[in-house]
Amino acid sequence: MAGSVVFLLLSGHFTDRVGRLPVLLGSASILTVATLGTCFAPSYPVYLVTRFLISGCTVLLYAVTGTILAECSSCARRSTLLSFSFLVGNLLADTYTLFLKWVWPSYWFYYQVLNVAPTLLVPVLSLLATESPRWLISSRWLEAAARVMRAAAQWNGSNSGGVDLLLQRVIRRLEAEIGADVTTALATDMERVVRRRAAIMFWSSFCAAAAFRSLNMYHAKKSIAMPSLDWISMCTNGFAYCVLLKFVNLIDKTRFMTITFVILGTLCLLGSITALFATPVSIFDIVGSISFVLAEAGSIFAIYFNFVYVIELFPTPLRGIAVCLSFVGARMGGTVGFLLPSLTELNLDDLTLALLATVVYSSAYSFQYLPLGYGTYARLADDHTTSTSPIDRRESMSPIEAIKHSLARQHSKKKKHKKTVTERKRSQNP
Repeated sequence: MAGSVVFLLLSGHFTDRVGRLPVLLGSASILTVATLGTCFAPSYPVYLVTRFLISGCTVLLYAVTGTILAECSSCARRSTLLSFSFLVGNLLADTYTLFLKWVWPSYWFYYQVLNVAPTLLVPVLSLLATESPRWLISSRWLEAAARVMRAAAQWNGSNSGGVDLLLQRVIRRLEAEIGADVTTALATDMERVVRRRAAIMFWSSFCAAAAFRSLNMYHAKKSIAMPSLDWISMCTNGFAYCVLLKFVNLIDKTRFMTITFVILGTLCLLGSITALFATPVSIFDIVGSISFVLAEAGSIFAIYFNFVYVIELFPTPLRGIAVCLSFVGARMGGTVGFLLPSLTELNLDDLTLALLATVVYSSAYSFQYLPLGYGTYARLADDHTTSTSPIDRRESMSPIEAIKHSLARQHSKKKKHKKTVTERKRSQNP
């Protein structure tokens, strides 16, 4: 955890100032050297240093690659592509872990080589990455952004003329923003709004990771007495992955995150109640095992969805440090979640799960202070030109006021459309 926290806190600022690609290439290079050093470490202190570097670079690569993928994707496909890449990557990692358990070389050196072998693909794949065009535009590197976008259009077999038209729109928008008087809530009180959002996403990442790690430890303990629980959990997690890929781009993220954390907290609370009365092979033990499996799938769902949400919640100039801060919360939460099941030896399973449910409920409540809708920039194509958004006008509203505001806007649009249709009919039939 120490390596992850240190690397993320230091690299978040550089990701937004220097660029996504330099941080990606630097962390990939350090990771490659550190993994090779792990296999040939002459002493245990050297091994600990390499583990520190591996831990930090691995999480940093995870955060930066997700940020680049999000900023290179279209708004309509961003959530789906992010979810697909993370879910498939973790599925391959789990499969490779099972393969290592099945092989299990007798000599430690060969096992270590097999363990770090996939890391050698990282520097090769990193060389294929390009700088984020959104970051280049937000940093006013328009010529570099044009080169990246033209290369992407050529790779996809599209007409590069659309890139020039898009850049002309961006330039006109930038020129208009220079003398514009932006009065949105995020522009007039940016520091307060950004700090609140960052604190909420840090806490939600902490709670989701703590829940996942704790439930994973409880699952490992219960699977000893119930081996079929592993297969049930695998099927449940696969179903959760399919649901995430199906609905991640079709739903209101703020409300859905709230519902997800409420369900997760309820399952943890149910596990706490059944732990009070559970005896071996009893109805309470079976219900508790089922609640653990469902809660574990819900925590996985919350972790991935939370990462997609934090990317869409912050503008391009602040997205790197916001994502890294969210990962810091997740790493800390995972460490706390790893320590919580140790209270099992004191027969405090019910208290531990009740405490876990409480922190998850608190995270669900904190989402009420985030803007409603898909997230601040999920459906906007101009997030690379400004750090404000019309949706931020609702930042100072309560959830009820925001819903009323949304309904009023929909009614106004319908009324305007009806008026336009009526005028068109009159002009056609005078």
